Amino acid sequence: WTCNDTACWWRHFYYNKDINTCQFFGYKGCGGNNNSFPFVHECTATCRKTPTPHNPELYPGYQNWLDLLPNCSVSYDPAKDNGGIRRYYYNSTSKECQEVNVEKGDLYFPGRRYCVEKCNATQTQPPRCNQEKDTGEAPKGWSCQEDAENEYTVCVKADTTRSD
Repeated sequence: WTCNDTACWWRHFYYNKDINTCQFFGYKGCGGNNNSFPFVHECTATCRKTPTPHNPELYPGYQNWLDLLPNCSVSYDPAKDNGGIRRYYYNSTSKECQEVNVEKGDLYFPGRRYCVEKCNATQTQPPRCNQEKDTGEAPKGWSCQEDAENEYTVCVKADTTRSD
């Protein structure tokens, strides 16, 4: 979110399962569901069924970056690491990359696609990717409009000084 005293604007994206892509939608700031991402690349990395392969010519350091990620044998214990950071770990029993909420984010993969690529995991989508688009509601005292052309939602605080 970017805000000043009277207005806020932001971008949010949701995964459209019908066309296997992430699209802008006019999220209003409150409520909604988990199929909402602040960045299109986070949405794509989490939900897209066939992630776009990385081009080594465009991203020459990508393999080095993958090498710096956690190894595939790191396990997850919710009793020891439970928090508010969404990450992924490789479950060696199911051979899948699973979404977890952790406190120590650096111990896990930042996105599903990186876990899948590094660990050759079976690709499954988190349940949030199958939820319908839900724009939520504007905060109390605010009015929100979607600017689809510029891919922003703009919310304006109601004028409380007016007397009609």
